[in-house]
Amino acid sequence: MLAISKNPQLFLDDYLIDRLQNIRRSLQKPSKHLANPLIKQDFPWEAKMISTYGTVLHDSKTGRFRCWYLASRGKPDVPDTPEGSTLSKYYTCYAESPDGIQWTKPMVGRGSFSGFEPHNVVIPKTHSICVIDTPDDPNPQRRFKAAGGGVYGTSPDGIEWDMNGWRDAVGKNDTGTSVVRWNDQWLGFVRKQEWDNRPEGNLQRAVGITKSSDFQQWTEKELTWTADEQDGYPWSQPYGLCVSTYGDLLIGLLPLLRLEPAQGNNSVGDMETQLMVSRDARNWHRVSDRAVIFDPSHGGPIKDRAWDNNCYPSSTLMCIEDEIRIYYSGNNGRHGESKTPLGKVHEAELRCGIGLATLQADRFEAMQCDNQAEQAVLQTKSFSFSGKELLVNANLENDTDLVVEVVDENGSIFNGLDKTACRLQRHNALRYRVEWQCNGASKSLAQAVGDHRVSLRFSWMRGDLFAFQVCDI
Repeated sequence: MLAISKNPQLFLDDYLIDRLQNIRRSLQKPSKHLANPLIKQDFPWEAKMISTYGTVLHDSKTGRFRCWYLASRGKPDVPDTPEGSTLSKYYTCYAESPDGIQWTKPMVGRGSFSGFEPHNVVIPKTHSICVIDTPDDPNPQRRFKAAGGGVYGTSPDGIEWDMNGWRDAVGKNDTGTSVVRWNDQWLGFVRKQEWDNRPEGNLQRAVGITKSSDFQQWTEKELTWTADEQDGYPWSQPYGLCVSTYGDLLIGLLPLLRLEPAQGNNSVGDMETQLMVSRDARNWHRVSDRAVIFDPSHGGPIKDRAWDNNCYPSSTLMCIEDEIRIYYSGNNGRHGESKTPLGKVHEAELRCGIGLATLQADRFEAMQCDNQAEQAVLQTKSFSFSGKELLVNANLENDTDLVVEVVDENGSIFNGLDKTACRLQRHNALRYRVEWQCNGASKSLAQAVGDHRVSLRFSWMRGDLFAFQVCDI
C-alpha cells in the first residue's frame, strides 16, 4: 500500500504514476552563473588542476558556504589498474564564502606542504573527498565526516582531520566519491573497475557501493551500476556517480565518459552528465530517457574552448531557499587529452576552475503537454497521506491552466472534488495551493477526504508540472 511523506513528490520515475496521457518529459538544464568560474587556480600547488572531486556544502551553524576541492601540482602518472598505487600527487584544499559566489581560500593548512607555507591544503594524499556535515552527532569531534580516494575520517571543524584507510574496502578509487546517509546507513558510491572479458577488452569503469553503520567499518564494494549497449558500451563508461538525498529520493548526477572508439583507447574522450534517480540505492532510473544535463562544448583548438568544455559535478548538490545549487569543475581540455602527444604540447594552455549552475527547487524535469490541441493528463497511483494541504509545483501562465481532481480507490471522483470545483491559489513563486469549492466553502485535501486513500488526476494544456506535496504548510 503506497503511502507518501510530506516531502515533495517528483515524477522523475514512474513510481507514483498510474496513467499518462499526451505527456512528454523535458529535462531542465541548469543555468550557469554569469561570473563562472567562481574559484580559479591561484597558487603554485594548484598549478595542474583544481576540481570538484570534492564537496560544497552550506554550514548549518555559521551560514557560510564551504568547499573542499581537489588540487594537484602534477607529478608522474600512476598505473591505471585496480591495484594502482596511492594517488599521492592529489590533495584536498579548502575555500569558503558568505554567499557561495565570492570565495576566499583561507590559509588554514597545518605546517609546511611540499615546501609551501602558508597554504590551504587540509587533507594530503587523497582524491575525490566527499564531506558531510552531521551537526546532530553526539560526539562534536565527529561532526564533519569525509571519505574519498583511499581514506575516510572525521573532523570537529572540517579543517583538522583524523583520517584512516579504507582501501581494503574500496580498492582503487580515483573518480568521484559520494557518501550519503540513507535508511540509517552510510552509503559510499565509489569507483568499480574490472577487466572487460572480451579478448580485446580494456579496464572498464563502473560504479561500486560500500556500506557502513558507524562510519568506521566499511563493507567491500559491490557493483551497483554500469553502462549498457544503449549507452555505447564499452566506449561509454561511468566516471563516478554523484549522489544526493532529495526528500524521499536519491538523485544521481552521472558523469558519462564518451571514449573515442579506437583500439586500446580507454582514456581520451568527452564527458557528459546525465540525471538518475533511485529509491533503494540499487536500482537506478535514467531521467528523461538519458537526456544530458551537462554536455561538452566540443569546441576546436584548446585555446578557443570554453573553460568548462570538460565538466564534472561535485559529490553532492544542495537546495537552499528553493534554489538547487550544483557546483561543478571544468577545464578547456578533453578527458585523457594530456596523455596524448598533442595534449602534452598543449598542457600549458589547460585552464581549470569551479563554477555554479542552478535550478529551481524540484524542477529537474517538466511534465508537458505533447500535443497542444489535446489535454495532458497525469494520474497518480492511490496513496495515503498525513499532511493537510496540497501544493503543486508548476509553471503556469494562469492559475486556471491546471486542474486537479481527486479519485477514490474505485476510480470514481470524490463528490465535489472534480475539475469544476478546483481552485489554485498562488502559494509562493514556485507553487500553488490547491483547494476545492464545496457547498460554498473552500476545503483543503485533508478537509475534503479525511483519511481516505486518494489518487490525484492532473489535467492541463499549457505550462509545466514538476511535483506535488501534501504537507502542513
